[in-house]
Amino acid sequence: MDRDEKWTVIAEQRHVLADLLASLSPEQWERPSLCDAWRIRDVAAHIALTPQSPGLPRIVGMAVRARGNFDGLNRDLAVRHAARTPDLVAELRALADSRSKPAITTLDNLVFDTLVHIQDVARPLGLTVPMPPIGNPPLPWRHEL
Repeated sequence: MDRDEKWTVIAEQRHVLADLLASLSPEQWERPSLCDAWRIRDVAAHIALTPQSPGLPRIVGMAVRARGNFDGLNRDLAVRHAARTPDLVAELRALADSRSKPAITTLDNLVFDTLVHIQDVARPLGLTVPMPPIGNPPLPWRHEL
């Protein structure tokens, strides 16, 4: 899978997530996702935040304040974004085709993250979202050159 194909999968899956979220009741938005201590709303905010990375210097500063706890930092950012963003569905749709990504991740990891988080939302709601055929699965630990 080349770079353009990966970005196409990410964009399509962001639209899939937005469509899924658009059908949810307010109570479903507040349900726990498969991510420990994350609500459905928080996972949606995390995916919406991905193309809006604050930049490497700010990420490093936040990581220092979080004492290196990147999981906690990610969760806190998502929870704050979910609380202040009135329409995550519209935001996801508006940013779906963005090719921006945080400097601290790879494109392969972004494909993986997007696909997994859609399942983190769908499965607790009893919904089935098919995974797109992507050839060799992206591995989060494999870096692009």
